[in-house]
Amino acid sequence: MLFTTVRASCLAALLALGLLGACALPQPQALDPEASARQDYLEAMEELVAGNYIQATMLFNKVTRAPRYVRYGALARVRIGDALYRQQRYEEAIQAYRAFTSQFGSDPNVPYARFKIAQCFGHRIPFEWFASPPAYEMDLTMTRQALSEYKSFVKTFPTSRYSAEAREKITELRDSLLAHEYYVADYYAKREKWRAVAWRLQGALERYPDLAKTEKVMFRLGDAYERAGDLEDAERAYALYQESFPASERLPEVTERLKIIRQQRSSAL
Repeated sequence: MLFTTVRASCLAALLALGLLGACALPQPQALDPEASARQDYLEAMEELVAGNYIQATMLFNKVTRAPRYVRYGALARVRIGDALYRQQRYEEAIQAYRAFTSQFGSDPNVPYARFKIAQCFGHRIPFEWFASPPAYEMDLTMTRQALSEYKSFVKTFPTSRYSAEAREKITELRDSLLAHEYYVADYYAKREKWRAVAWRLQGALERYPDLAKTEKVMFRLGDAYERAGDLEDAERAYALYQESFPASERLPEVTERLKIIRQQRSSAL
């Protein structure tokens, strides 16, 4: 009987010690929102770099649900756009970047997001490929949108690290749009629609004076007006040619044409 009592007491003591030991074990502490978001963000970045875009996007979306004061929430929204961009899902990427810029207008990553928007429009331009017409023969809606985005970016962020590349893209896109004007002018010239040729060239000069005001274009403009019978406009174009290119080899020809046109106009009065 005594043995049984002692044994029961020992078991009770051991059990109590075990319970106390269990209670004394340190409990894992929950991460604060900033640390938790950082952990998820870094994991998502690893997935993004590895090309696992779906998993990365899921993790970034999780981070966006963090409290607004957690800076990783804003960063995650930018990276969602990056994941879409890397998948060439440019329309969706534009929406993601624009959502970020509208919600976090003062965030230091806004210039980056704005630049990526312009790049998305640029990637949607139908550039040349095998057995297809040149880009300047196609619809130019995306070209004009991309140009508008790049110009807006440079105007808003002139000192950004991306401004130099944006300016290069502006030059490329303007060249493409000007090439389109020349293509259409050539199209009408082949059909001897000279007034349409003149209007296209005049439009090119008005929109891109720094690029289009060349000897060739100015001569073609005067010639097209002359062929169309628009002598007043032809006289104006040839006179501008004389003023702009006084050392041109074609100056004698232009001077002679201008002389004849003025005689014709004078006799018609």
